Amino acid sequence: MNAKSIKRYLIFFTTLLTMSILISSCETIESFNKKDDNNEIKIEDLPKWTISINEIVRYPRASSGEKEIPTFSGRTIWVRRHYELNSKSIESIKKIPDSNRPGYYNLQVKLDRHGALVGMKLGSDSTHAPWAFLVDGTYYRSVEFKETPVENDYSEIIIKGPFDKSLATFIAEYSQPNYEYFHPND
Repeated sequence: MNAKSIKRYLIFFTTLLTMSILISSCETIESFNKKDDNNEIKIEDLPKWTISINEIVRYPRASSGEKEIPTFSGRTIWVRRHYELNSKSIESIKKIPDSNRPGYYNLQVKLDRHGALVGMKLGSDSTHAPWAFLVDGTYYRSVEFKETPVENDYSEIIIKGPFDKSLATFIAEYSQPNYEYFHPND
């Protein structure tokens, strides 16, 4: 066997492996989709106004752990692919008026057990600020975390905004239904 035929076998094997992974992931995604009697996805049942907190990549290397995402302003930024916190761990969100900017809000976030562990890290890691705040996968702004309302209790954290009234309202309104969507058996 020469180098050319070994290369062909490797390409063939890699293609075959990739195709099998894609097929199995499509089947998995298909099984999670909610469908009606006509076997169609109900758009109204899908989560809306989901949020995630991702690490901002200051010097992107375009590695597999990083991704370029759009911003609401039309530009792009780079973040770590794996989020630190997202709507799956957020039980509810409450708007808190920002004392420095009238008409704007901070978010008081109630977390589940897993989220509280992440909240402990985010709330005490002042050297790592700022974080990217994503709404439905689009960068909204950089955020920092305030101390928790109750000392040494990280089941609630405060995300410093400012967030405008309409965005804060939608995020707060959909936080509980999103949590229920991600945890249907609880």
